Amino acid sequence: KKIQTKYDRKYSKMLFPKAAIAFLALFPHQTLSSACLNSQTYTYNIFGQDRKCSNIRLNETRRQAACQVQEVRLNCPQTCGICCEDDPDYQFEVQSTGNVVSCSWLLQRNAEKRVGKYCEPGVLGSDNKNIRNGCPDSCDFCKSLVTLPTSSPTKAPGKAPTKTPTKAPSKAPTKAPSKAPSKAP
Repeated sequence: KKIQTKYDRKYSKMLFPKAAIAFLALFPHQTLSSACLNSQTYTYNIFGQDRKCSNIRLNETRRQAACQVQEVRLNCPQTCGICCEDDPDYQFEVQSTGNVVSCSWLLQRNAEKRVGKYCEPGVLGSDNKNIRNGCPDSCDFCKSLVTLPTSSPTKAPGKAPTKTPTKAPSKAPTKAPSKAPSKAP
């Protein structure tokens, strides 16, 4: 797997400006933080259990359902795919040296090896937080945008073909009843 730089990912994900504008339009009294972070304390009850943003993002069915709720989108923008940035204040300890580093360290020398080692599920930082949750952009742990349904139905049906075509076109109905029943319905 080729490791992309932050520059590559930033410019290959051009949905962010549109998503950010839509997000701000939905919540004009709210402002996005510079890092666009998931809340660390927010929980949402889905399918009978309270879930944090980091847990909602782990199951795609749960994520698709929860991110339909505006409150979840506001508190869990990374989980809902509205944005994806590393936490600028997040730091963790390098296992071999004990040095405390930021997310940018992952993409420096030996980036592929570092990302493979530190971005795996269950690799915790000193704050007992998965490193990939603190550094989702560097760890390539960004999620796709969960789209909301439109507020009104479309005016015309879609033009999708039927799954199985008929063998022959149906005959137009007759105006008057026939004298004998037909062979086919």
